[in-house]
Amino acid sequence: MPQSSAFGPYRVLKNLLPKHKRKTPPTLADDVPFGRVHSDHMLTCDFIPQKGGWQSLEIQPYGPFTLAPDAVVFHYGQQIFEGMKAYRTPGVQNQLSLFRPDLNAGRMFRSAGRLGMEPVPEDLFLQAVKEIVSIDHEWALPSPGALYIRPALIPLDEGVSYRASQAFRFFVILSPSKNYYAGEEGVCVAVERRDVRA
Repeated sequence: MPQSSAFGPYRVLKNLLPKHKRKTPPTLADDVPFGRVHSDHMLTCDFIPQKGGWQSLEIQPYGPFTLAPDAVVFHYGQQIFEGMKAYRTPGVQNQLSLFRPDLNAGRMFRSAGRLGMEPVPEDLFLQAVKEIVSIDHEWALPSPGALYIRPALIPLDEGVSYRASQAFRFFVILSPSKNYYAGEEGVCVAVERRDVRA
């Protein structure tokens, strides 16, 4: 029977860095390239059919995880991600507000169905985001900054002979976020009209 947590019914396993090993979060005065600086922890949750489906949510130190070179994610581009932000609540210390996370959860659920992937239950998605944000809330920059949240879903099955994957990994990483663009510069985009890959 799953143990409940502060944010939902799914069991949460926490392997947190000791306070003295955690990095100092940046400030608005620091150079913080978008999406290149990450908080101390990340969250993972695997879907393993042979073990009954979705496993426990695991919060652990941010770092690489190992995938086989023939993992489906590398060869067939089956992957989904969302992008969302948590903002500091004005006048309330250490409290963050999420902007319509239920819509991100619903979009990821629908996207998984379209790509033939195991959909992340919306309540699992919401609990996962709230759990990891509550751990690394200090990484949210004050206004006009925020905490960027990147949930993603990838297949774990191995083999270069294509078939529908059965196992998946849902994970969430966090980044302190200033403005997406540092200045007033525009964005250069190349549009290919002749050699279309799709």
